[in-house]
Amino acid sequence: MVVNVKADYTEVKLVAMKEANKIEDMFIDSQALSGPEPTQLQSLIQTYISTVIDEWPTIADQKGSALPSREPVQELTSSFFSHDPTTENDLII
Repeated sequence: MVVNVKADYTEVKLVAMKEANKIEDMFIDSQALSGPEPTQLQSLIQTYISTVIDEWPTIADQKGSALPSREPVQELTSSFFSHDPTTENDLII
């Protein structure tokens, strides 16, 4: 039982770290984009982070099947991938 709990904790910790790293990468990448998109993307990233933090108690209690962060992450992903490159930096990202 103790080993299983520790394995679950380790897996959750790794998933959380990967997600945090990906969000950080998106934030850094957004800073190099041209036009109004960097500010919009950074705002969406901040909304997503706040939503995830707010939903942690729901996740811990395993009460939520439809978590609130689904909507912000879909909006963030859509906005990030719909960016129309206009500069060389935009093309690299």
